Amino acid sequence: MKKILLVQFILSLTVCLIMNIGPALADDLSEFKKVVETYNAARANWDIDKLIEFEANSIGLSSDKKSIKKFKLVDKEILKKGFETFLSKFEYNDQKFFIHHIELLDEIGIATGVFNFKIKAKEYPEVTGKKRWSSTWVKSDENWKLIFYHREYID
Repeated sequence: MKKILLVQFILSLTVCLIMNIGPALADDLSEFKKVVETYNAARANWDIDKLIEFEANSIGLSSDKKSIKKFKLVDKEILKKGFETFLSKFEYNDQKFFIHHIELLDEIGIATGVFNFKIKAKEYPEVTGKKRWSSTWVKSDENWKLIFYHREYID
């Protein structure tokens, strides 16, 4: 078993050296995971201020795959009013996020996972479901910045 792990480590290190890519350090990966968890918690808890900080400079693909949200072009106050208007239409929105994979490549981070949700819009029946999600981040000025996210229903 130890021999197999050693061979895998040597092969991984060789690939990194050939491609001139540094392997992600455990601290970097841990820091990135915390940022992704904070973002997911903001989505699950409808924390509008945190969502705006994360999504104000990002681009997102909606569940219906028909529209790309270009929040980079939207003023933060307009974005906040939009979030508040949208969220006011719901009685509750319970979401539980799970991270399946996190990967770092130099200053780029990619995270994927799923989330289960139970949501009830006013005057409509409750809807439950499961969506997959992904997000792409860039580290700039020592901070992770969301640049693209995607969420869609799992059939």
